Amino acid sequence: MTGARDIRAQLSHPVIDADGHQLEFEPLLLDYLRDVGGGLFAARAQDALRTFFGWYELTPSERRAARAVRPPWGLQTTRPDDIAACMVPALFRRNMDELGIDYAIVYPTLGVPYVRFAAPELRSAVCRAINQFYADNFRDHADRLAPAAMIPMTTPGQAIAELEHAVGLGLKVIVIDCAVPRPIEALAPLRAQVSPGLARVMTWLDTFGVDSELDYDPFWARCVELGVSPTAHMAGLWGTRTGEALCKSLFLAGVTFRFPRLQVALLEGGASWACSLYADLIGHWEKRNLAAIEAYDPGKLDRDRLVRALREHGGERYARLLERPLDESCRGLFLLSGWVPEAGWAPRDPALLDEFARCPIAREDDIRDHFVDNFFFGCEAEDPSVGWALDGRLPMGAQLRVMFGSDIGHWDVTDMRSVLAEAHELVERGHVSPDGFRAFTFDNAVRLHGRHNPGFFRGTSVERAAAAVLEAEPR
Repeated sequence: MTGARDIRAQLSHPVIDADGHQLEFEPLLLDYLRDVGGGLFAARAQDALRTFFGWYELTPSERRAARAVRPPWGLQTTRPDDIAACMVPALFRRNMDELGIDYAIVYPTLGVPYVRFAAPELRSAVCRAINQFYADNFRDHADRLAPAAMIPMTTPGQAIAELEHAVGLGLKVIVIDCAVPRPIEALAPLRAQVSPGLARVMTWLDTFGVDSELDYDPFWARCVELGVSPTAHMAGLWGTRTGEALCKSLFLAGVTFRFPRLQVALLEGGASWACSLYADLIGHWEKRNLAAIEAYDPGKLDRDRLVRALREHGGERYARLLERPLDESCRGLFLLSGWVPEAGWAPRDPALLDEFARCPIAREDDIRDHFVDNFFFGCEAEDPSVGWALDGRLPMGAQLRVMFGSDIGHWDVTDMRSVLAEAHELVERGHVSPDGFRAFTFDNAVRLHGRHNPGFFRGTSVERAAAAVLEAEPR
C-alpha cells in the first residue's frame, strides 16, 4: 500500500478530513465542567454518562429481559502514539503531514454522550463547558484544525443560545444530534410508575421537522445568518436510520425550501441510504403529489362495475357475499384507502393528504436542487458507497455531496497513517475518478463550510485552494 505522504504528493489539491475525532482527556474536561457549574454539576454530568454504560452492570438475563443494547466499544490499543495524538491537538497537528491531511474538522467523542444523556436542564451548561474546552485547546492550531461545538437541540431557544455562544468563542463548526427523544404524552401516567431506565425508552424521536411540536425555523435561520452549516453524527442503536430520519424530516418539512442557503451534513453514515432516499423522494412525489393522489379517491370508484366483475369472475362463493354494500362488507379495504363510509374520503384537508404540502415542488428538478445542494454526507475512508454517490447514475444525473471523514480516534482506525491510502483505493480500483476523489476529499468540504462563510478558511493552510473552489461556484 502506497504511503499517505506519497499519495498526497501526487494530488493536485489539498485533503480535508471532514470528520476526525478528539479523544478528550477526561480529567481536563472535568475541570471545565467544574468551572462552569461546580463539583456537584460535574458529578451529575458524570452520573448521566454512566447511564450510557449501564449495560455492563446488568446480568445476561437482565440484558435479555430489558433488551438492553451494548454501548459502542473498542479503542485500538496497538498504537498508543495514535491515542496520544487524538488527545493532544499539538501532537496530532505534528502528524498531519505524514497522514496526508492538510486540514481537519475535529469532533467530540465523550462530548456526545455527555450531552445526549445529561438531564435536559443540564445540557446547555454541559455544552458550554465542552465548547470552552475545545476553543481553548485548539486555539493555537486554527490554521490546520477546526473543532466542532456541541449544540443542544432540546428546544430551539436553547440551540440558538449555544450556537451564538460557540460562534462568540471563535468556533466555526457545530454538531447537533439527529433527534431528541420526547416523552409520549399518552404514557405519562405509566412513566410515573416505572423505573427510570424503562421511562427513558417510553419516547418518540423528534427530528426537528416533520411532526415536531416545536418550531426550529428560528434556529435554522440563525445558522444561515451566522454562516454556520449544522452537522449531525449518526450513532447508537438506530445507526444510519437517525441520519435518514433527520434528512427526510427536514426535506419534507420544507426546511431547505424556506432556507435555500442552509446546508446540513450527515456524518458517519455513508451515502448508500442517501442515494436510495433521493431516488425514493422522486419516485414518491411522482405517485403522491397533490394532483396524483386524486387517483386514490375511493369516492371515484365505480362500485357497480367492481361488483359485476367480482360476480362474474369470483364464482358462487363471491356472489353470495355481495348482497351487502361494498362499503360495509369491505370496510377494512376502504379504510385502508382512507375511506370512511360515514364521512367519505377522510381527511379532506390537503395539508394532511399531501405528503409534500410543505415543499413547493413543481417538477422533479426542484427535488434535485433542494436535496443535492443542501445535504452533505460523511463517508469513511473505505466506504464503497462513495462511488455510487458520484457516478452520475442517480435520477437526473445527480452527484451527491460526499465528504471524506477519517474517523481517526475511533475503533475502526487501527493505524491513522493508513486512512488516506484506504480512501485512494477507490481510485485505484476504478470506483471513483480522480475528479470524484477531489470532490470527496476536498471540494465538498470546502462548499459545506465556506460557501456561505467566505472567511471560514481564511488564515488556514488551505486558504488559497479553498478560495479557488468557492470562486468557481455558480452565483
